[in-house]
Amino acid sequence: MPLSNVPVLDLELPQIIHSVERFLGADGLRRKLSYLDGAMNRAAPIYRENFLRPRASPWFGLRRAIERSSNLIRLDLRLADDELIRALHMAFLIFGALDSMPTWKRNEIRSRLLDKAGGDVPVLVELTCWHSLRRRGAEVQWVPEKANSGRRVPDLSGNIAGVAFEYECKAKSVDTGRRIALSDFYQFADRLVTKLPQLAQPGPNRYTWLEISTEANFPRDLPSQEQLMTVIRELVKAGGGKLDAGSTGGDVTLTLVGSEAAAAIRASAMRPFELGIYGKQIIIRAACKKPDKLLRAVEEDLKDALKQFSGTVPALIGCYFPGIESFRGAEKPSTKISGLVEKIGRRKDANHLASIAFFSDPRVERKSDGSIGTDVEAASFWMLKFRDTPLAQLVG
Repeated sequence: MPLSNVPVLDLELPQIIHSVERFLGADGLRRKLSYLDGAMNRAAPIYRENFLRPRASPWFGLRRAIERSSNLIRLDLRLADDELIRALHMAFLIFGALDSMPTWKRNEIRSRLLDKAGGDVPVLVELTCWHSLRRRGAEVQWVPEKANSGRRVPDLSGNIAGVAFEYECKAKSVDTGRRIALSDFYQFADRLVTKLPQLAQPGPNRYTWLEISTEANFPRDLPSQEQLMTVIRELVKAGGGKLDAGSTGGDVTLTLVGSEAAAAIRASAMRPFELGIYGKQIIIRAACKKPDKLLRAVEEDLKDALKQFSGTVPALIGCYFPGIESFRGAEKPSTKISGLVEKIGRRKDANHLASIAFFSDPRVERKSDGSIGTDVEAASFWMLKFRDTPLAQLVG
């Protein structure tokens, strides 16, 4: 079910864009964009387009929106690309919460949004949760840290229909708990196509299909990746085949495929760690024999969130997973994530825990009536004793 919806075409766009620009400050925004531009310019192409650009895209879209803000009200946004729509989504989240923020929170939000170390992601998670709670009728306040108290606090507090609650937001990075870190995978792909140009195939119906299977984690350090490169180089010389993957364990398979197999590959569903370099006719797939540790990392986050609640009112947790296309079916009792929620709910310090919601990145929705919006899908779990209370409206 949706956690948050933003009807982009209904927004007073110039007012929102200019308000966000003033809030961030011209100098701070310029430094943020300059840093992102520099990172993009220095990065190798595969890593840049598949890893850096998706994370920087809302900021690049915001720059475009600011440059064109005088024309936005007349612009047919149905022709706008997803980057611009996601930028407007981000701007709306910031703009919508500005009047609710005391000075200390405004300063904190601004500083973290402009942070060069990725602090903008957890801020946007907080703003998403705030927006969702407000849209569902709750009164919401930002909770300040209690200086010198030694006690951590949740991000938000509020009430709905006279029932008070506390809300904590958690955010995971894209590579948290993953055996194959996307950043490592894409950087390896850049080195691979640079050092082994002979992998590229000349025709549209001839592909190099490379499958890498590792025993544990995909190699992160350069020496291990170089060792893997040596194995692939041997396979190229042999015209294909299968070899042991060396110190990483597992194996590497290289196959040259013709037109029918290439068509089947192009038509097949992409795997989580599959990269098609179609200008060079290369497909790289990576897999790990051991499962990811993502849920273990999420469990630690959830346990940490419980420590931040007062224990006197119902508590809710919002947990952000990056890069998840859909949570459809996640709420079924048989899923691992459902089992994790049940495990957390049995803890002694979870007596006041009312709900846990998992959500991911906003999706652009272009509807048949011509309207455009963004949707943040969520999988929400409720503890039985709170299901028939007004709190249930918060995920209705």
